[in-house]
Amino acid sequence: MILGSRSASSLLNHLIAKTIRSQGQLLLMAFSEKNNDLAIDESSERNKMQTNIVNLLMVYNASLGEIFKNKARLESLWPVIFSIEQLGYYLNASLKLSERPVLSQRELAQVLYVFETMAIAADKSRPLTNKEVPEIEGYSKIRQEILDLQEALQFCGEATGQSIY
Repeated sequence: MILGSRSASSLLNHLIAKTIRSQGQLLLMAFSEKNNDLAIDESSERNKMQTNIVNLLMVYNASLGEIFKNKARLESLWPVIFSIEQLGYYLNASLKLSERPVLSQRELAQVLYVFETMAIAADKSRPLTNKEVPEIEGYSKIRQEILDLQEALQFCGEATGQSIY
């Protein structure tokens, strides 16, 4: 991906939101009623999430090389990027097991609400308030990473004195 001297940082909010949404879609698919039918390598949700993470990392690294007035603002994004990457790892690992818990429709709706709230906050630079994340039996690291991502999004806004980024 070839980016101009200032264009990489302008893409970050959108790519963060896009990646968070793809992670929510993968989580929905992995822990829904039909999760046992999933073939790991054939999952379009998994491929989309991995592509989004790679693109996000490339753009973030390109942004670090820009002539940027507020380097601290960009560096404050690192916890968000790291948390997204960790969550992707945990979601990929969850797909390796064919016996995953099935979340209720209410729990799945709550998880999607949390992901969409984070994505909107990132994309529109709006304040984020933490939302409750349901337990996923046997997958406490996924839940904890979602909570950590919410905190990272909040911290990013506080550290820069802006709502988010």
